[in-house]
Amino acid sequence: MGTPGINKPFSPPRRPSSADLPANWRPPRPRRDWTPTLVFLAAISVLVGWWRFKGFDAGPARTLKNNSAASARINPSSLIIPQAPSAEDSSPSTVRAREITSQDIDKPGDPYLEDEYRKISEQYYGNKLPNVPVLWEDRLQVIGPLIADGFIEKGLWTSQDNKEFILLNPSISPDAADTRRVLCHEIVHEYMYSIGNKNEGHGPRFQAELLRLSRAGAFEGIPAADGEKASLKAWIESESARLEQESRQLENEKPELEQSRTAVESEAADLNQQVRELNERISSANSQQGGGPSDAEISAANARRRAHAQKAADFDAHLADFNARIQNYNAAVGEFNRAVGRYNLMIAYPDGLDEENALHPKAPAQQ
Repeated sequence: MGTPGINKPFSPPRRPSSADLPANWRPPRPRRDWTPTLVFLAAISVLVGWWRFKGFDAGPARTLKNNSAASARINPSSLIIPQAPSAEDSSPSTVRAREITSQDIDKPGDPYLEDEYRKISEQYYGNKLPNVPVLWEDRLQVIGPLIADGFIEKGLWTSQDNKEFILLNPSISPDAADTRRVLCHEIVHEYMYSIGNKNEGHGPRFQAELLRLSRAGAFEGIPAADGEKASLKAWIESESARLEQESRQLENEKPELEQSRTAVESEAADLNQQVRELNERISSANSQQGGGPSDAEISAANARRRAHAQKAADFDAHLADFNARIQNYNAAVGEFNRAVGRYNLMIAYPDGLDEENALHPKAPAQQ
């Protein structure tokens, strides 16, 4: 039996007439195409972005490296603030540096720093360097940690809106030699920029100019061949390991010496008390004509005194030897620190004092 109605003829639906529609019916509106509007808004956004970036003229900024981390740690390149923002200059350090330099662009320079700048310009550049503001900037201290752990931003040269200026970190101000090095480093950037080498960075011409200043006595540095630096660094590393081992031995001996000192002093106090008691008994026996300590007691006390004297002499000899070793250690530390200072000045090329790879002095031992 077939399904009811399956064989009924099919009639297409009739197009409704106006008479079939409700009185309030309105034809549906066609869907609006928003594509032209979105394209127009996107074009406006691009134009606005281009106009904003075009108005920000930030010249290259170069900095002096100083990182206490080992050379195996990240080796950040010098901070650069390019002419226009790009995907490569959005690092936190660059963004922060741009904020700081934008706020400092119209600030007056520090009289002392600008006087030093003019002296260097007059003596080493024939007074031909442009006069640029040089000022202390505390906020450079926040940039270093954004680059790498232990990194210290000592100085920064930049150009914005066709205005060049130099910022120095106040943390270097107590060290006149370091301040001079950093200032000379930034001055070389200014010199390179002034002669049209605007993208030199720390390239060969920068290195050659910094070397020229050092040889002319503008700042303290020790030019050295790579072989000499490598040899000195190898000695420093070997001596550092030796001094660390000796320092551990000295530190480990201190508790033993203190225990020996305490034992000797305690025994001396006890022995002195015993001698006083024997003397009192002898004095009493003399007045009473008898009853004093026996010869065996006196002999034992004298034997104990001799043993203690030997123990005290051994301690004094050990202490004298320990103090002599500390003096020798401190003398070696002094020589080590002088070698470290020499090496750190040797690696003043190409980036001034490149303390990212600098070695560190040791503190003397306390007696």
